[in-house]
Amino acid sequence: MDTVVTTPAAAPQNSAAGWVIAVILLIALIGAGAYAWMNYGGGTPAAPAGGSANINVTLPAGSDMPDNGMIGGDAAPQ
Repeated sequence: MDTVVTTPAAAPQNSAAGWVIAVILLIALIGAGAYAWMNYGGGTPAAPAGGSANINVTLPAGSDMPDNGMIGGDAAPQ
């Protein structure tokens, strides 16, 4: 007669360490992308074709400016 000993297989262990590492790597990748985007011109608008821009603004009459033309500060009007 033969003796058969069966041992159950080890249950798979669900470890959160793999997920923690994946989240840290994902945050680092997003941070590196944001750094590159901001520092290497990804978010800046293109320069005008002529090399300079001419922006003309006309303020409406009756603006809220004081009589001396100053808005705050201690400097005397020129």
